[in-house]
Amino acid sequence: MGETASPTGTPTPSVPDGRIAPGVTSGGIENVSALLDAHSSGLYQRGFALTTDRTVTIENRTYATERRILVASNARRLRSHTTSNRSGERTTARRWVDATMERLLTRVDSGGETGYRIPPIGAVGERSREGYATYLVQTNRIERLLRGGEFEVTGVTERNGTRLYALVATNFSTSEYYDDRDVHLYVSAEGTIHVLKATGETAGEDRFAYGYNLSRLGVETVERPDWVARAPAPVDTRPTLGFENCTAPYLVLENPGPDELPAGSVVSVTSNGTEYRLTLDTGLAPDERRALYLAPSGELRTAAPGSVPGDRRPLPREAQFTVSTGEGMLLTDGGMGFGCESAGSGGSSNGSEGGASSVRTSGG
Repeated sequence: MGETASPTGTPTPSVPDGRIAPGVTSGGIENVSALLDAHSSGLYQRGFALTTDRTVTIENRTYATERRILVASNARRLRSHTTSNRSGERTTARRWVDATMERLLTRVDSGGETGYRIPPIGAVGERSREGYATYLVQTNRIERLLRGGEFEVTGVTERNGTRLYALVATNFSTSEYYDDRDVHLYVSAEGTIHVLKATGETAGEDRFAYGYNLSRLGVETVERPDWVARAPAPVDTRPTLGFENCTAPYLVLENPGPDELPAGSVVSVTSNGTEYRLTLDTGLAPDERRALYLAPSGELRTAAPGSVPGDRRPLPREAQFTVSTGEGMLLTDGGMGFGCESAGSGGSSNGSEGGASSVRTSGG
């Protein structure tokens, strides 16, 4: 997804006086916002190939993430390839979208399994594609690294025929994100950051290293990756799950739409190391609800919300869950805890004590 070339030659002190790039003068970075506005808008308009890598060491355990990004001009097409290594567990996430698609498509490979999902970034119009491209550019992370720092312009160098100004951090004020950091970067006269390297310690006393390498500026088209043709058809819904009934808890599955949750979709509920799975024999229309309860035999079964059998086994009050189509498109994953209150303060459910589910979900 693009070749990498480092700046060549030794930077020289021959830096012109005055403004040398948006937000940058011969005295250093004067306006971080102006620099990053020029940087992100220039990348978006022209298209780019970019690699970032970040490692964080927490209590002698290292977490590493590398991301390769290829974006066509004005984000008409974009793809990314992210590899994460956490405690020896390697996960790869590939993402793809073009102007003809309604949603961003993601493939995740982890633990020998492959899954697909459409992250909830909204309909992929031009504004959403631009927003996602901006996220990939990691402007917020760069801003945190640069903000509150004093920089010195140490000289001029060249990379792929582009004149770059080398800057190094000389001092930083107190930051809510970092206790200490060392930052070097190379910036063009247009305000494009071609290389950034940073090391230091976070406010939580974790050691980190971060690298940012723009390998190509000016990309007109991006080839569709081969894996896209093998992906299942996307379904645009984020089904939700919530507990009901404090005496013998069960779950209520709801489809908010706009698409139908198709027949053959699989609901997985995991608690205390036990997984309960259910395959829906019929689809779930938008705004339709369905109860999921644990039968005396231990099987997860379904019923209309008002027709849950009284002899059911109670589901555990804390659970992780996923909802996927039968073709393997992950629609929802998350977890929840169920807290009960008295009927007087929390209402009632099926004539028993009321309760409240604390739910967190993610569509991708």
